[in-house]
Amino acid sequence: MKFNYRPRYSNLFVSRRRLTSIPAVITLSKAVYKKIISLATAMLFRIRRLTNNQRWLLIVLLISLVSFIFGFRFRNFIPVATVNGDPVDRRQFSTRLFQKSGEGILNEFIAEILVHQEAERQSIKVSNKEVNVKIREVEEQLKKQGYSNQASLSKNPKARPELEREIRNQLLVERLFSKNIKVTDAEIEKYFTENNIKKGKGAIYESQKIAIRQILYQQALQNRFLNWLNLQKRDARVRVLVRF
Repeated sequence: MKFNYRPRYSNLFVSRRRLTSIPAVITLSKAVYKKIISLATAMLFRIRRLTNNQRWLLIVLLISLVSFIFGFRFRNFIPVATVNGDPVDRRQFSTRLFQKSGEGILNEFIAEILVHQEAERQSIKVSNKEVNVKIREVEEQLKKQGYSNQASLSKNPKARPELEREIRNQLLVERLFSKNIKVTDAEIEKYFTENNIKKGKGAIYESQKIAIRQILYQQALQNRFLNWLNLQKRDARVRVLVRF
């Protein structure tokens, strides 16, 4: 899965929920364990000097710390799911999911970070008001197409932040790379010919031209963005610390 520029707020950047859905496979080093044990031992020796309330508080904290350590250490033994009693191993699930999707997700995160860095360098910002206006436009488009359920997703407390993030990123890309993009009538006529589109008459023809102009504009914006992204990924100090 590769990072693709997709216009019209159709998930330009990766959803962070997908990344958080991949259970991390992390283990604590022996040095960390030794440090924790030494701290716990020191705490036990100091308990005698504390008042009763302080002792109980310290005991509760110590129990919580030990529970966290054991839970963190042995969490991979908890299956992701069971099928007729047979478990789906968490470690195998994580490894397979990471191998299949990890590189594509990482590339999308890199692209998003590079875009935000460039926007900050050029002092380009997108306000919450602008994002809300675009969300309403998307909702109206969905309603006109009969997707009332999808339109209501923007009010969903879980879907709303992701939609806002996608639209904000899209607006940043447009402001960074849309300068001086013009679609000529000759290009529109060429699109008609190459795609064997039958021209309408009057208002129908004008609506066709508007739609084609938008398509060609988005294509030009996409090409400009991807060319810039390839150069940035080549020149940026990107260190990939994992293998896929």
